[in-house]
Formats: sequence, structure tokens, C-alpha cells
Amino acid sequence: MDRLSPFAGLLALLAAACSSPSSSALGVDASAQGDDATVEAGDGAPDAAPVDAAPDQGLQGNCEPARGPACDLVLQNCPSGKQCVAVAQGAGKYTTECAATFATQHIQKGYPCCPPSSSQKEPCLPGLQCIGNPCIGDAGPGGGNGGRCTAYCCSGDDTPCGSSPEGYVGHCDLNVVDNTGAALYDVCAYYPPCKPLGVLACPSGYACLVQDTSGSAACAQIYNGGAPAAQEGDSCTYNNSCADGLMCLTATSADGGSRSECIMLCYTGQGTPPFDPHTLAMGPGTGGCDQGKKCEAAPKIFPAWLGVCL
Repeated sequence: MDRLSPFAGLLALLAAACSSPSSSALGVDASAQGDDATVEAGDGAPDAAPVDAAPDQGLQGNCEPARGPACDLVLQNCPSGKQCVAVAQGAGKYTTECAATFATQHIQKGYPCCPPSSSQKEPCLPGLQCIGNPCIGDAGPGGGNGGRCTAYCCSGDDTPCGSSPEGYVGHCDLNVVDNTGAALYDVCAYYPPCKPLGVLACPSGYACLVQDTSGSAACAQIYNGGAPAAQEGDSCTYNNSCADGLMCLTATSADGGSRSECIMLCYTGQGTPPFDPHTLAMGPGTGGCDQGKKCEAAPKIFPAWLGVCL
């Protein structure tokens, strides 16, 4: 990274990723945030997949990389008693088929769920898929342990998403990929709110990611391709690859090269933050930077009060 020109270098936030392991249902490494979240899908044909049994009016279809003549993942246009699912064909290729539904499928869209193991059936209503991290105990109301029942969608179209029971509005910005990184389909994600710099923290296993230049932020489950959360200075692939307090940003050097790495967020002392800045601990990750680094403004991607440690 070109440390001498941090502003021009910080180009954009990367896509986020998420996961829900299962050998029978397409696993997704779920945690995401950003315009396009990413999820890793496991091997094998799924027993059930994402969306609603009764699709909303105005849904778009024929938009997913995983598609086939049998049915459309978003439209869920299978006969009664069936649901459209993505099926692995090998070599990173997928098609769709109309598969049976199960008595276990009862959890509504946006609600917490425990992603099924290879011996379990999909817990979400037909046409939905439980996307998220494996449960430790019961899935809590915030979804911190486990995932959410979510719908297939066309990127940028939130029509199928609805809201979670806590009122988190769903957005179609989570992309499911296979273990080669090939995109399969997009699903809705429901992010709990947070405030960066430790002001309003996320549950364990989540990172508080800033969404826009106004400083809006939400919690995303950390996903780093199955590895532990990336640390400051580590290279990264997704918005949610990094540990809490960091974000995956792409920077360009003077010679035109680029690199994505986890960079710590900090308080610049400028602007008007949506909290009392005197409450900040001002340590690394809570407003300050590691020794030897300085908090630099990043006006193209963050509000005036939020910067990056360079």
C-alpha cells in the first residue's frame, strides 16, 4: 500500500462473505455486509434452498448464476409441495431442480435459525435457506449464534427480503459462492445495527462495518474463507474478512498497483459524530491507532469524524 497517498489509494469497500455449513444444503459461510456479500457453499446437492413459498409480487428472476430449466431460485416456481434448489453438477457448475419439502421447514423469513448439519433437514420455510454460522447452543434473538432464514434475490433488489423480527431491514447483498469462489446466487441479509469504534459493539464473531459516507454501520458475521479473522495489515478478500475494529479496504500505489488489507478505523477529531466523542477509550480500535500510526481522514468513503490508521 502506498502510505504516502492514502486518500487516493482507498478506493472502495470489498464484498462481504458468509457461511452456513451443511453437506446436504448448500453451506454458506455467512457473515456479510457491503454491496455484495459473499458466502461459501459446501459440496453436495441441497435438500432445501432460499426464498418464500409464496413469492412477493414484482420479483425479478433469471438472475442467478446457478440456474436451470427446472425452476428459478428467486421465483420459486415449482409445483405445490416442491421448492427450487441449487444442485451441484461438479467442476463448479450448478443447476436447479424442484425438490421435496420437509416437515421440519417451519421458521419464517428473517428469523434466527441453526444451519443444518449433514444429518439434519432445512429448518426454514420452503423456498428459504438457513444461512449463517453453526449454532453454539440455541440461536439467540440477535442471530449471534447461528444464522437467519433468508430468501434468494437478484442483486440490488430487496423485494424478497422483508425484515427480521427485530426490525432489521433485509438487503440483497450477500453472495453465495462455492469453494472455488465461483458465484452461485444472492440472498438477503439482516444486519443488527452498531456504531464503530466500540461505541455500540456487535456480538462476538461479528464486525461493525461502516456502510456509507454518513457513517451508518451494521454488524456482519466475520468470514475469512474458513480461517480466523484477518488482523491489521493482513491481506483480505471480503468486507467482513477482518477482525472487529478493522475494515477491508483496497488501496492503490503510485505505480498503479493495488492491494486489499485490513485497516483500523479511528476518530479524526473532525466533524460531528453520532455519539459523545469523550466516551471513546481512544485505544487501538476504540478511536486511536497503534503506536507509529496516525489517524487519516478518508473523505471519499467515510464521514469527517471517521478515519483510518496509516
